[in-house]
Amino acid sequence: MPASKMFMLRNERVGSSLGAFADRIHCWYPVLSFEFPTNFSSFLSGHVSSPVDTCLAMLALAIGSLAEKGNIADALHERPDAPYYDEAAGMLQDILCDYTLGGLQCLILFSIYFMCRLKPCQAHDYILMASFKAQNMLKSRTFSDDSSQSESLQRAYWAVLLIESELAVQLDLAESGIWKYDDNVPLPAGDHIWQHPAETDVSPDSHMDHLSPQDSTNLTRSYFMAEIAMRRMLQRCTTSVSKSAGGHLQYAPLIAAELELQLNEWYDYLPPLLRFQKSPPKVSELAILPTTLFLQTQYSACKISIFWPAIYQAIETGTANDELLHYCEKFLDEYMSFVLAASASLKSCLPNAWTLAARYNMGFRFYHEYDTVAD
Repeated sequence: MPASKMFMLRNERVGSSLGAFADRIHCWYPVLSFEFPTNFSSFLSGHVSSPVDTCLAMLALAIGSLAEKGNIADALHERPDAPYYDEAAGMLQDILCDYTLGGLQCLILFSIYFMCRLKPCQAHDYILMASFKAQNMLKSRTFSDDSSQSESLQRAYWAVLLIESELAVQLDLAESGIWKYDDNVPLPAGDHIWQHPAETDVSPDSHMDHLSPQDSTNLTRSYFMAEIAMRRMLQRCTTSVSKSAGGHLQYAPLIAAELELQLNEWYDYLPPLLRFQKSPPKVSELAILPTTLFLQTQYSACKISIFWPAIYQAIETGTANDELLHYCEKFLDEYMSFVLAASASLKSCLPNAWTLAARYNMGFRFYHEYDTVAD
């Protein structure tokens, strides 16, 4: 093993970086499986590892070292991730030619890495490569005879869908067509998700240090399922509009009411740990757990998506009747709740920090333009 790599792996921060990756990153996109720690330990011991296993280990440490800093500005200035990422990037040619779950997981982690570095276009490039690989595996039924690998592929598929969809909210870039499979790919059972052992988790200020390992695993699984359901609703929210004879967008209150009903049904099925105050008016009513807080943020984002056509119509026409004003007010109230939740979530949801900030700015633009019309 090269001396530079041995230096990195002997560094005392390796354990805490892996813990930070598990606690602050993998909980959002649980793509690694239970065999990961065995391969990681073998790699740390200096045993010969495949390019895929080496790349996964280096990417986990690169991402974890960014998350460990707590303050992303400090992390981007100090770049503790650089030596790990450089090693991983050096294996990219092998990863692109690899047709295994590990190769797919590497591409997903490359995307997450650039999300954490606030580089959404690079993240989008990698998630599209991961998407095409995942779709090919699904279409060819590569792992249909192996329940463990099949379940891992399902988790990878849904993680790719979530990441690509999250980036697509703000970026008008090419799409991979991943949504055409969402009705056919089973929801992941989550039985084989990698969970960093609590007793060795040295990540400071752990968000889930009061939960048992089983509760932590259940929370990750439940959050992942809830976020998939939320993403499906967000995908449908653009249907709350119709077009007039002149080609202008018109708000469709009946469709919006149906979308609100579906959103409330989604909320009613959340387990207790993921329950939150709807449309919080103040900081004290924000959720504590990062995953719950992000769902609280997504709930407000979904409502904003339902009501924004009312604002758009008011801005476009320069007028609004009482009914339209009612929905405009609902948009503004929900936007204020979103600002509270998103501002807090920015500190705990590093992979989605850029998209949260972009949504914040986009919503503020609508708020300002509507305020001008209202005056």
